[in-house]
Amino acid sequence: MESTRGTAPPLNPEISAFKALIAASQKRPLTASQQKFVKKLGSIPTVALPEEETCKATLNLAERGLIGQFTGLWPSPKSVENWTQRNWSPLIKDGVKSYFVGKGFFVFVFENPEDRSLIFRNGPYFMGPQGLYTQQVSN
Repeated sequence: MESTRGTAPPLNPEISAFKALIAASQKRPLTASQQKFVKKLGSIPTVALPEEETCKATLNLAERGLIGQFTGLWPSPKSVENWTQRNWSPLIKDGVKSYFVGKGFFVFVFENPEDRSLIFRNGPYFMGPQGLYTQQVSN
């Protein structure tokens, strides 16, 4: 009877890209307060990667998403949606959707990466007295 221990099935390209994205974000050195909680290598917690569909959604968001933060009073999701349709839709080729994530933060997902880059390069934006500052999801 042959043993299959130690061999892993080949990963598809989306999962490999997702793992590379996670690995790149974890290259920061531990601070002194973080180091004192890790006694030995075996005590470092592991993270199970999500299912394939979640990996695809994460990569999609990294390629086409912007995180926006409003300063001052926080506008409602409906007013942000109206504002993006009025101000960004004439500039971009395809559509954009906005998602409220709390405390003045929104995620904007563009239908193509070129539109995201165009909007990001032309910021910051203002909605009346409220400033909207954007950051790409990955960089």
